[in-house]
Amino acid sequence: MLSATTVDIVPSAAAHTGHLTTGTVSVDPRVEPYLALYPLPNGPVKGDTGEYIIPTPQNTNDFFTSRADFASGKSDNLPGTYMFDNGKTEGADSFDNNIIGTLSRRQAAVLEETHLFGAQIVNTARLGFSRVVSEAAKSLKAIDPVATDASLGFLPDQPVEL
Repeated sequence: MLSATTVDIVPSAAAHTGHLTTGTVSVDPRVEPYLALYPLPNGPVKGDTGEYIIPTPQNTNDFFTSRADFASGKSDNLPGTYMFDNGKTEGADSFDNNIIGTLSRRQAAVLEETHLFGAQIVNTARLGFSRVVSEAAKSLKAIDPVATDASLGFLPDQPVEL
């Protein structure tokens, strides 16, 4: 299994409460629900911000490739290759609220025919095929109720989209 790491910069725990490196400020109660949308840092903190680090696993479920060669006498050669990949990536979104990812299926094939018409003339013909189907997969996990609060959305009666 491979993985990629997402690093987001978020307000520090002190910044959430108004304790900044330049001094203490009061946090307007109307802003507090928006600050709650940001997770606390789980990595190094520098000043008023810190790193929020999320590993994202990337799986390849099925993968194979094949090649076949067929020679018909001394003047014809017919090789072919085929590749198939069925993969999936999944992981948390930028703030670890949703499990998101992609599902992909790739196929590629190449067929080639080489014919010798004598000592000085060669003809090669190739036919290729490639198909990629990819879709975004999103499944919600238990998300912070603050993120589903429609009063915080920018559109009437719509939750915040992270």
